[in-house]
Amino acid sequence: MLLENYVTIAVYYGIKRYLFEGGFTFKEMFLKAGYFFFRVLAYKLIAGFFALLLFAFCLSMIELVKNSSAFAAGFITVFTILWISFPVYILLLTVLAPLIVIVDDSFLFPSIRTSMVFLRKNLSETVKLFLITAPFWILAIFLMKVYNEKAAFLWTALIFYFIAVLEIITVKIILLFYKARRNR
Repeated sequence: MLLENYVTIAVYYGIKRYLFEGGFTFKEMFLKAGYFFFRVLAYKLIAGFFALLLFAFCLSMIELVKNSSAFAAGFITVFTILWISFPVYILLLTVLAPLIVIVDDSFLFPSIRTSMVFLRKNLSETVKLFLITAPFWILAIFLMKVYNEKAAFLWTALIFYFIAVLEIITVKIILLFYKARRNR
């Protein structure tokens, strides 16, 4: 898990260098990944902790609804959805923080703030980018779920290659969008 995160950070740094500065070396890419690793890992731990808290709250509300009347269950469900929508929105606004750590070489909390401000200002365009890339990600997840255990090694390797290329393309799109809109 940690190695996968390290390689992912290295690839994101390589994409950033390629897009913004014109080139990179693999040695530099993997050395710089160590520089950003703990900031990105800290974000993932913090975001995971808050997501777990939200999930635990939902589970506790489900347990509460099980022993309630229909009216009380409806009220608790509406309350839960309303209460949880704002923290989920805030958590989603921070999703670009790891990329901003790498692109702007900033510390974690300024990156989280930058992510929130940037996504709030560019929410409609971000949703459009998501809707453009979503069908490809749905296809990739579908292929992985359907053919994961039944497929031959070559087919599985092609699926993982497709996912890797799709991730690189998605990150390139997001970084170019961030670069174009950052200073507006």
